[in-house]
Amino acid sequence: MSDQIRIIATPDAPPALGVVGVLVAAGLPGAPNRPLAVIDAQAVLGREDDCDIVLTSGRVSRRHARIFAEEGRFAVEDLGSLNGTYVNRNPVVMAAELLDGDRLTLADVELQFRVLPAGLVPRPPRRPPSSDLTYPRGVTEAMAPAMDTEVAATGGQLRAGYLVVALLAALAGGILGHLVGAGRPGALVLAVVVPLAVVTPVLHATGRRRALPALVLTALAASLTIAGVTAAELWLGHAVTPLVPSGGTFVSTAQVDALLGHPAPAATCAVQPTVAVSWTPQPRGVLVWVTGRCFGPGSSVDVSVGSTVMTTTRADRFGRVNTRMLVDPDASCPLGRCSVTTHELQSLRYGQAQTEVANAR
Repeated sequence: MSDQIRIIATPDAPPALGVVGVLVAAGLPGAPNRPLAVIDAQAVLGREDDCDIVLTSGRVSRRHARIFAEEGRFAVEDLGSLNGTYVNRNPVVMAAELLDGDRLTLADVELQFRVLPAGLVPRPPRRPPSSDLTYPRGVTEAMAPAMDTEVAATGGQLRAGYLVVALLAALAGGILGHLVGAGRPGALVLAVVVPLAVVTPVLHATGRRRALPALVLTALAASLTIAGVTAAELWLGHAVTPLVPSGGTFVSTAQVDALLGHPAPAATCAVQPTVAVSWTPQPRGVLVWVTGRCFGPGSSVDVSVGSTVMTTTRADRFGRVNTRMLVDPDASCPLGRCSVTTHELQSLRYGQAQTEVANAR
C-alpha cells in the first residue's frame, strides 16, 4: 500500500448502531475484509496525531474532514481543508451523504467507503503511540486543482444541463440588450454577463474551484450563441431573435460583409427601391425575370405582373431581390407591355418597371 493512503486506525469502540462505516483501500481486491478504519459514531480525519484517523500525506490538512453517523446514515463534511474533500469526484461544499461503495477523496488520498453490519467487520489494530507516527509535519502542501480539469470526463461541473442553461442565458442576454436599447454592443456584453451570472451559483464548487468551470461554460455558451445566431441570420437574410428589426442581432451585416470581403450595400440607394425586368420566351408563355435593389434587408416583397400573377420573395442582406415568374402575355401583358410592381410588405416602399414582351406561343 502506498505511503499516501497509509492510515492509523481508530481504537476499538463498542458499536452504537447496527452498521458501521468502513474505509478500505480503493480498488484493492478483498479490501472489505481488510478495513483500514472502522467508524461507528464519528471520526475526524487529518494529519494531526489527535485526529481519530491519521492520514500520512503531506497534502492532507491537519484536520481535513469529519465522517459522522445519524440514524444509521453516514455523511462527510469538509473542515476547511486546503485541497478539498470529494465524494465520487464531486466536491463537498458543506456536507455530503456517504453511501455504500462511494469513493472518498481527501486531497491525494483516495479511499472507498462501505456500510457493513457491525458484527461482521473485523477491527483494525489499535493506533500506535504518537511517538511512532511518521506522517509529514509542517505546512500542508498545496495541490493543483486536478478535479476541475477532469470534470468533462467524469460528468462533474460541465454537464450538458449546465451548458443548455448557459446557452439559453446567453440568448436571453442578447435579446435583453436590444430590449433595453443597448443595441448590438449591449447584446454582446449581456450574452457573456448573463450566463456567467446564471451558471456560477449552480455549480457544485466553491471559490477558485468554481471559477474555472464557470468561465469555460460562459465562453462556450456565448461563442456558440453568437456564432449560431449570426450564421442563421446570414442564411435567412433577417434577424432570428425578436425585437431586432433587421439582420444582425450580435454583429451588423456591414461588419460581416467586411469580415468576409463582401461589398457593403450601396450608399446611393434612393428612398424607393429600383426594379429591372427582363424576359425570355418559353413554350407555355414568357418567363419574366425581376431584379431589384435598395429594399429593406431581409424584408418580404410582393412582386406582381399585371393583375394576374403575383409571388412573394425575400430581400437578401444587401437589400436585393431576384425572382422569376412564368406569365401568359395575353392575360398579364396586354398590347405586349408587361407592368411589374413590387411592394415591400409592412411599409409603403414600392417600385415599378415596364418592359416590352412578345407572345412566344
